[in-house]
Amino acid sequence: MSDADPRQSRPLHPSVRWKVAHPVQFRFAVSAFVLAVLVALSGITYVLWPRPPVLITDGGKPPTDNLRRISGLIEEENAWVKDQHVAWVSLALMMPMDPAGGTVSADSIRHTVEGVYLAQRWANRHTEGKLSPPLVRVLLVDDGKVGTKWKEAVNQIRDKVSSEHIAAVVGLGVSIDTTRWAIEALGKQRIAMVGSSISADDLKNMRAMVRVVPPNKDQVTAVLGELPKRTSVPPVLVQDTNPADAYAKDLGTDFAAKFPPSGSRGKSLTDSQLSFDSSLPASNQVLNGLAQQVCSSSSNTVLFAGRGRDLPAFLSPLATYSGCQDRDVTVLTGDDAEQVARPLPPNAPMWNATAAPRLHVYYAASAYPDAWSDASYYNKAVTDRFGATDKDGFRSIFPGEQLGDGAAIMAHDGALAVITAVSDLVGTSGSGAGKQASDGDDSLLEPPASAVANQLPSVKFAGASGWIAFDGNHDPVDKAIPILELHSTGRVDFIRVTSGDKQPANR
Repeated sequence: MSDADPRQSRPLHPSVRWKVAHPVQFRFAVSAFVLAVLVALSGITYVLWPRPPVLITDGGKPPTDNLRRISGLIEEENAWVKDQHVAWVSLALMMPMDPAGGTVSADSIRHTVEGVYLAQRWANRHTEGKLSPPLVRVLLVDDGKVGTKWKEAVNQIRDKVSSEHIAAVVGLGVSIDTTRWAIEALGKQRIAMVGSSISADDLKNMRAMVRVVPPNKDQVTAVLGELPKRTSVPPVLVQDTNPADAYAKDLGTDFAAKFPPSGSRGKSLTDSQLSFDSSLPASNQVLNGLAQQVCSSSSNTVLFAGRGRDLPAFLSPLATYSGCQDRDVTVLTGDDAEQVARPLPPNAPMWNATAAPRLHVYYAASAYPDAWSDASYYNKAVTDRFGATDKDGFRSIFPGEQLGDGAAIMAHDGALAVITAVSDLVGTSGSGAGKQASDGDDSLLEPPASAVANQLPSVKFAGASGWIAFDGNHDPVDKAIPILELHSTGRVDFIRVTSGDKQPANR
């Protein structure tokens, strides 16, 4: 084959015509290709490593529809604070904002947020007509259903503690495992905390935390004062054995400790307790069976160591068995009964009071407005914040909202503990280095969370739930405890104010 052979110069694919692209077109094509690859990779990254949701809001994005109005009020107050261009601190209210799967009702969650807002409003606006920095902002931190996003919430608080001037975390939810883990993590960061409803005994003396609610052991001592005259027949302990619920566990332990075995062969209450596990299915059916066992016994007293949510499933069948219809039966429990203390429709009572007219239910409450009638244990200037005489009073801002579950009152006092600690640190309450306020350095009026943690155990103040000071375990000393009787209609009667082993603190 010669060099001139035409087969060697023929293109392999005669129909294809190659053309060199213009440099601009080439760069555009490459850029589009790279962009497409990056978009694809970002999608894969998001699927494999999703970006954690933003759990902190200043009210601009309500965590749930249930909190839409109160979130808007907080957003407005927060914006007002920023507009004053003076020193400010933030309170981070952390708790599960969605009631699904938990033991706290949607109403109580809303009341908790309202209580913190009330404390914020009074700290900012009721200062004798002049600004008194630091002003107070409120951040809402949703740590997920039953606290399952506690780790993400703690991390986001840590990341914003400086930029948002976070003085302390308040609220903290209820006494369950996820709450404990969050408290431990925040404590390691030396971020101050105030618990408003965590009463489990084993949460005492937690690093950087105090609590304004009386511990279970004090509640048990208080409510046992409603026991009928003791007989030789010991009470029956009904115990929730949910391993994640420290409240129920400690409540049972505290009840049992008050009834030690008698004689060499005596059994403790825990040896003969009736048990159910609220974390497992069919707990209502189990409680029905336990009610039948109580009514078949000779005991006339039941110590209910469980959540208020499960109380109706026990009381309803208790009233139906003949053994409990013809004798006095007293049920005693702790402050979580507040979750079912609300008016019920006439055709849906908690139990049939006509069939069991001698069934009485008492509980130790964290707070209750009717207790304010006893001026020995409450400061009227503080409790008046919850009235309607002032435009910033609770009933003026939130007409129709209830205070019977104690949530707004306790949340207010938790926030007030932090406000008092900050005030003490900067000297605006008459103690500390008040002269610093005139130095023009806002940092002196914005104490860090670690400084607030150091100050909190030393604060003393009048709360709406009673006079508050803290012991060596960071628990309130001789805290006022209202004793209430719960009726089948959800209505409650105020019985008296008491405390643990002593009289309630009165100053």
